[in-house]
Amino acid sequence: MKRARLFRVLALLLGVAVLVHSEPASGAVALPLISAAGVDYNANTLTITGSNFGAPTRVQVGGVSLTVQTATTSTIVAKFPASNLASSYMPGSYFLEVDFTKTLPAIFTLSVGTAGPAGPLGPAGPQGAQGPAGPQGASGPAGPVGAQGSPGASPDQFVTLQLVAMCANPVICTVNLSGQISAIGISTFTAGGRVVSVDSHTILRQGMTLLTLDDLKVGALVTVSGQTQPDGSVQGLIVEITDPIPQEVTVLVQGAVSAVGTDAVFIVVGAASVKRVEIDTNTTFSGAGNPASVADLAVGDSISVVATLRADGRLVATSIIRF
Repeated sequence: MKRARLFRVLALLLGVAVLVHSEPASGAVALPLISAAGVDYNANTLTITGSNFGAPTRVQVGGVSLTVQTATTSTIVAKFPASNLASSYMPGSYFLEVDFTKTLPAIFTLSVGTAGPAGPLGPAGPQGAQGPAGPQGASGPAGPVGAQGSPGASPDQFVTLQLVAMCANPVICTVNLSGQISAIGISTFTAGGRVVSVDSHTILRQGMTLLTLDDLKVGALVTVSGQTQPDGSVQGLIVEITDPIPQEVTVLVQGAVSAVGTDAVFIVVGAASVKRVEIDTNTTFSGAGNPASVADLAVGDSISVVATLRADGRLVATSIIRF
């Protein structure tokens, strides 16, 4: 249960980073974005600033719920409970989570407990008393040490968003990567030269639309937030499609056969253009001479091919008719 919650928190934390530069589609709800957060230890409050805030339903720091005092679309002020004062937090990083009524939550890392700057140097001590007149007098005593300066004020604490990596140890890190999908497996895909694993904890989406691994296509551009694994792969936490998923289209190719292979035919189209059309187990054959397979075709045959143009640019024949 703890592992599932950790995956969800990390996924949402880095998912917001992915969407920072995305433009919402027409009519879509703009995602909330936190740009900074500061702790007022005297007032025992947390001030969160950003954009696209809705009505907050919950503000939590390290699993402790705060009471919302004021909220606008760009600023939220919440108060720490008496049982968990802001000053009681040990120095370190804590998850800051803000839930809203009609949009996705905003989750970041809040660092608290940083020491304030050193206080100013105290003033110099007064000059020693003048020695008596007469023969060469002894040097006067040194002046007293100046008073200790007052401690520096504790600085505001701000949210730190880890955009590249948050390493729990040298092997496992939370990373972001972007690239074009070059291969898709049963529970993995390859993008940017890295194998990305997808499981029940992985969030796949395009804008506000949730997707499955079956919706991904070779050639689509993606941004992935996940955790590196000891074998060099990445366990995907959130996968965002950053451009429209390439769609397969049906095309018609007509011309004379210029070469025949075991799994493809080459067709002369126009004056000098040659198209390679792949043959698979779903390809059907018909027409003059009742061809049954690619082996029945010959150089010079006039054929008409209905083919599927795949996202990676390949033509795969659905049917071939010989005239």
